[in-house]
Amino acid sequence: MDNFYNEISIHSTDQESVNVLQKVFERAGIINAEFRNDNRAISKDQSVLIISELGDRNFYEDQLNLMTKGLDEGTLLNGFIWNPKAKENAEGFESLISSHLSRNISYSRESFVIRFVEDVIKTLETRTDENIKNNGTHMSVFYSVLDNQVGEDVTGMLSDIFKVNKIPVDISDQSSTIDSLSKLALEANLCVVVYDQQKEWSELFTQEIWKKIGGVSSGVPILLIGSDTNEKSTVSIPNVTTAEAGKDLLALEIKIQYDSLTQA
Repeated sequence: MDNFYNEISIHSTDQESVNVLQKVFERAGIINAEFRNDNRAISKDQSVLIISELGDRNFYEDQLNLMTKGLDEGTLLNGFIWNPKAKENAEGFESLISSHLSRNISYSRESFVIRFVEDVIKTLETRTDENIKNNGTHMSVFYSVLDNQVGEDVTGMLSDIFKVNKIPVDISDQSSTIDSLSKLALEANLCVVVYDQQKEWSELFTQEIWKKIGGVSSGVPILLIGSDTNEKSTVSIPNVTTAEAGKDLLALEIKIQYDSLTQA
């Protein structure tokens, strides 16, 4: 790998497994000889939790909670859960782990350490590529189908000067999941959530998208913008900008915000 990820922490009740993984990480170029593992705190960059038959549920639950909190607060980029002896563990671990999985927390039952490390490398490279590749799309514009008229008007005007992903969201459509929508958000330089009457929905949706695309660590900024017929949004999240304008001026305001938020 071209870059070292020394800001990484490895956690387990099995110190031997930690030592082995650390050695393989170093040989694979994920970390270098200067790396010092701190298993007392979740790293601000990458974190690995090794499931061992020697540990108890409380230990893993605490670590998973810290990992999830780190992602939500933007102090952690990626979490990796490795369960090399999955068949020997109680089924309760599986349900506990699954409740914490997200786009940035992955789970592996791979029994061979080298293959697990290869998967980690692929994930790190993919995350890097996602931040620099967007297929030329300028912005992904989301809006509730209940605000369809405003959404159509805004995307119609923006499409004259930008390459736009127009995404009306219907919460009754089971195929329209937050995971699939977040992938569309990552295809663009800017994620826009626009609303007229659906302010509350848009605020909740923005927070969900923000979490799914990486929170503070995401390379895609989010613009939450609504018509001035509503109270101004009070959402305050890092990497999320809020704005308002008259219905006829929403597209112009989005253009202004785009130039500001995506400039190098």
